[in-house]
Amino acid sequence: EDRAAVRQALLRALEAIASQTQLSVNIGFAADEEEEHFRSAGFLRRMAWQARWTNRSPTPYLDFGDFLGDLRAKNTKEIAKQRQLVDVNPAFRMEVVDGSVDPGRMTPELMSEVYFSIYRSTQLRHDNGSPTEEGDVILDLNEAFFRQLAECFPHRIVLVLALAPSTTTSASSPSPSSASASGANTGERCTIIGGSICFAKAEKICGRYWGHPLDVESEPFLHFECCYHALLAHAIEKGCTTVEPGNGGGTIYKVQRDRGFEPAVTPSFHLIQDAELRSEVGRLADAAAL
Repeated sequence: EDRAAVRQALLRALEAIASQTQLSVNIGFAADEEEEHFRSAGFLRRMAWQARWTNRSPTPYLDFGDFLGDLRAKNTKEIAKQRQLVDVNPAFRMEVVDGSVDPGRMTPELMSEVYFSIYRSTQLRHDNGSPTEEGDVILDLNEAFFRQLAECFPHRIVLVLALAPSTTTSASSPSPSSASASGANTGERCTIIGGSICFAKAEKICGRYWGHPLDVESEPFLHFECCYHALLAHAIEKGCTTVEPGNGGGTIYKVQRDRGFEPAVTPSFHLIQDAELRSEVGRLADAAAL
């Protein structure tokens, strides 16, 4: 009853804010039981899909090889070949740092390096951010935010990292942590040359924000290893039931489907004040539902 009352209060607040400001309200990833509430409040429903991985039930996969056995032979062979090339590459080694298993490894220093090597480099590579008069760039998230994640939510973070022996600090990673934070397992000095950022709760892993330093070329198939192969292998080993890699249009969706990710319905809901815009969104929603 309390949950239902809170849901109704939040919904009324959204309606009031939209009406007062004449701005639209957009809801993504609503729970199934919330759908009827949004519809009753006049929200438009737009159909969408994501590719998600689900562990086998009732008998979970034993390991990554067991999982590969359920894929098409062509895909199995290609993935095995890609993983072998990554495994024998002498330039780096792979490591999964799972804060839900060992929160102590998810240090602010490590997350500073993740910020520069994975997040900031990707944003700059795609020309995101707002330039400042001082010649810097303001991004949606900053280094302090990443350090705070480690301080407040270390048990929710999962990192899939490619680590190379470090002799100098990367120019794109000016953080003083970049020479020492990565090699926590072995004590060696390492630098992140690629990786994905994920988040975990209970038996689910979400995320796979991919990146690599601006001054480092991505190694062959490293993107697939960090975002899918090593992540799925870790999820299976950990006994996870679901991996949600996020939106991936075009070729990314095909990459996910070839790796055992299946379509899942993820509708969004939209409360739009402007009549003309509401009509256009309604038309697009109808088209998406076909």
